[in-house]
Amino acid sequence: MWKFLITVSLMTGLIVPMTIAELTKEDIREIEAIVQKSENRLQSQLREYIDLRFTAQDAKIDGKFARVDEQFANVDKQFAMVDKQFVELDKRLEIVYGFVIGLLILIVVAVGIPQIIIAHQTNRSGGWKKEIDPLKHEIETLKRNRVAKS
Repeated sequence: MWKFLITVSLMTGLIVPMTIAELTKEDIREIEAIVQKSENRLQSQLREYIDLRFTAQDAKIDGKFARVDEQFANVDKQFAMVDKQFVELDKRLEIVYGFVIGLLILIVVAVGIPQIIIAHQTNRSGGWKKEIDPLKHEIETLKRNRVAKS
């Protein structure tokens, strides 16, 4: 243990005078130059690293924008196809609409004209009936008179 204490005391005695020594202005300038060089080198390396990172990020972003542009182009194509399909569907619906209107007109004509004819004949026959009823009544009167005379 004594050896250890002696060794530590000697080492401390040797180191302390070195640390107590004064720095000259020349030493301080050299230290500042070394520190400045180190700072400049670190700044340069940091700038290069940042530039590389920005370049990499720009490349990623450009790639993503390219994919988004591609997707928008695909969506635009799909919208164009859907628009074309709507135009075709609209044409078909116009044809179907015209066909349905034609069928409705045909049904109205097919059902309506016979009804009109029947109604007109009924009115005409009703008018004849009005003329026939008094004649029937007169014929019966004449028959009664003839039977009464005979």
